Amino acid sequence: MLSCLPTELLFLIVEYVNDQMWLLDLSMVNKQLREICSPAIFETLVVKFTKMGLLNLIKASESPLSRYVRCIRYEAAEILDPMVQYPEIFRSCIYTPDDYVRDWRDTPWRFRSRSISYSMIYAYFCVQARDQQDIIDDGLDTKALSESLPRFIRLHTIELRFMTGLSYPYEWLASQALIDNSFSFSDHFKKLMMSMILAKESGVLIQNFKVSGFYTSFNENKELCKLAEEAFSNIQTIHVLDSPTMLDCFSKLSIPFLRRLELANCWLSISSLETFIQAHAETLRFLHLEEIWLLDSTSEYDHLPWDTGSTDRLLHRLEHIFQLGILSGVTINSRNDGQFEV
Repeated sequence: MLSCLPTELLFLIVEYVNDQMWLLDLSMVNKQLREICSPAIFETLVVKFTKMGLLNLIKASESPLSRYVRCIRYEAAEILDPMVQYPEIFRSCIYTPDDYVRDWRDTPWRFRSRSISYSMIYAYFCVQARDQQDIIDDGLDTKALSESLPRFIRLHTIELRFMTGLSYPYEWLASQALIDNSFSFSDHFKKLMMSMILAKESGVLIQNFKVSGFYTSFNENKELCKLAEEAFSNIQTIHVLDSPTMLDCFSKLSIPFLRRLELANCWLSISSLETFIQAHAETLRFLHLEEIWLLDSTSEYDHLPWDTGSTDRLLHRLEHIFQLGILSGVTINSRNDGQFEV
């Protein structure tokens, strides 16, 4: 029985287990196992851009469990058009009854074999839009982030995930119901940067920043660049996932302690990567690439992708970057055994 094992061995077992449900079950056995499992169970806190999600963030920051939180994953949703709340506008401009009939006839797979009425679709978007509007009107996201982050004294990683925020089978209506994501995503990014600055001023040392799903650029936004530069003053690792514009944005920032860059699941220009590496040449030493597709800058066609095909082709395109002599280590594509292809 696990509870009979030495405490030191139990800590080792918990440290190497990734199954959250198993840890939860184990923590219910007795008080000792609950105390051993708690740091692993509450290490990552997922925060959704909803009233409930933001209020739970505040509650978590005020609870004894806050001392276990080392990573906050903020799932920033695109903003719904507030007009979806008005039935006449929804019916005439956003998603008409004729659209509904057409979709059922031509693309029934969108409904995931579920019986969903037109009124159910309207009700879903109405509830989501009201929830978001309440957050915006009350400034709840600003309040929750700025008040809570400084309370997580062991926080060292921020994950910012940009997403539609729509659950299935409604996500396919994103293009009709969501407003310009360049505005909503930049607004989310700005508020998080301000909160990270407040956390830093309170002595919280955030060293890792991960971003995914960001497709807009803030290069020309001097205020946002200044905030990001201050928020990143202690950052050592940046992980960019499916966010092709972020590399150019980060190239213009001073990040004095940056040591490692990880890029995954996105198109990449070799010139942009080289610019970033040279911009942070004094400190940047490690680069990891995961499922990267390179843009062929030598093609006569704009944005024609270079089919990497193999790691060898990718290495060939990276030769000039290796010759810069800035990086101490480069890894490419993780393998199941914990090693890398390169």
